[in-house]
Amino acid sequence: MNKKGQIINMLSGISIAVLTIAIVLVVGFLIMAQGKDIAIDNIALVSVINESVVYTENTFVALTGSNGIELSCSAVWNGTGGDATAYYAIAANNWTCSTAGLNLTGSSFNDTVQVHYTYKLPSYAYNSTSKLQNATSDIPGWLPIIIITMIGAGLIGLVSIFKQEK
Repeated sequence: MNKKGQIINMLSGISIAVLTIAIVLVVGFLIMAQGKDIAIDNIALVSVINESVVYTENTFVALTGSNGIELSCSAVWNGTGGDATAYYAIAANNWTCSTAGLNLTGSSFNDTVQVHYTYKLPSYAYNSTSKLQNATSDIPGWLPIIIITMIGAGLIGLVSIFKQEK
């Protein structure tokens, strides 16, 4: 075989190996992501109605469900004078709700507000898939190192081929 044929043969082997590694990684990560989505879908939704929280303007206040996942507020109510019948809904553009808690903007509210929200508590399946994803999240960062190593091995092989032909 001539030199060009050997070089092409070696480079095709390296490229096939790199492509195989990339495909295996992509498929593996897609399977893990799908497993996590399925775990989330199978978790029961917990509804909380009228949780009282004392807020400070522009500061997230933790809700009971803040340790959960997929927390979503449906309504925030403000009372006047401690009369439960005098509560009124706070417009959605005046509050933000997430697993970080509740954040109200504006100072025209009383210190205590009522929150209606839903959330899901992490299950064993969710926790295990999350830990697996976190543990393997640094693997894609190793792919360039693997490619460089393979290219280096190919170059060393080329040098040895040219050395033997002299």
